[in-house]
Amino acid sequence: MWHQKRGIVAKINGNTCIVLTPEGTFTKIRRPSSETRVGEELAYRSDLLSAATKPILLVAGLLVAFLIYPALYHLLVPQAVAYVSLDIHHGVEMAVDENNKVIGVRSFNDGGSVMADQLNLKGKDLNDAVAALVDKAIDLDYIGAGRNNLVVSTIVTPDSAPRTQSIAQNRLHEVLEESILRHGYSGQVRIYAASEELRLAAEKQKLTAGQYLVYEELVAAGHKLAIEDINGQSLGQLTAAYNMDGVSPQYIDNGSSGEVSLAEEGRTGSNVSRGYSSHMVRNVRVPGNQVMPATQAALAETNVRG
Repeated sequence: MWHQKRGIVAKINGNTCIVLTPEGTFTKIRRPSSETRVGEELAYRSDLLSAATKPILLVAGLLVAFLIYPALYHLLVPQAVAYVSLDIHHGVEMAVDENNKVIGVRSFNDGGSVMADQLNLKGKDLNDAVAALVDKAIDLDYIGAGRNNLVVSTIVTPDSAPRTQSIAQNRLHEVLEESILRHGYSGQVRIYAASEELRLAAEKQKLTAGQYLVYEELVAAGHKLAIEDINGQSLGQLTAAYNMDGVSPQYIDNGSSGEVSLAEEGRTGSNVSRGYSSHMVRNVRVPGNQVMPATQAALAETNVRG
């Protein structure tokens, strides 16, 4: 609050001056104009708040800001309702908001970071981002003919997320399958719905939730391997090496039967003790009339070796 006061100019120092008040005190104020002279009486505004009152108001203001800031933060900053990781050769995790838009991307290794940075995924629809990642993986030769092409996606819903928000797993499956088939390749797609606790445990090991789940499944099956083994190989290589859940070369189909693109032997399951509540597996197979010549040759070679 301001109050009008009067005083006589006792000293001038650049843009400020010292005035003598009627109470006999000296006060430093801003010089009203360049015409102001010593001895001149002038009017000025004075802050009525005492020195003791100002700290109290400052503390009160900080308290109000402390109480209001969290609410404003949640209103103004998009919040993640799910974390979706995609593991092909390198793992990438995307934070997704209530509109299914990617609001954050991270990876725990350089390969995943390069993929994500080149694609500029933030702001994209989740399904578009997933399709772009598969296309990029194929460009980088992480998915190809005659291989154990395994794509693992893990969906983690934070405890703080609204219960009404969820990621459509079936649609995510379709996008992944279509993206692989569009290039004429076969493989397997796995989608897990995992707990926030598992994601945090994976984060401590610098793994995506999908990588950590595969690691836990292999360890639970009696295989001896270290965290470094997960980081050093693609999940397809790992599952093939350990014949995890039947993922081996014979899973790749040569297309001779001309069957439909989306295989019928999709499997579902759950294992809450390992941190995931649902587990969907589907084989992605290319119809015989759509298999590229190069793919047929590679698949034939694989079948011979198998």
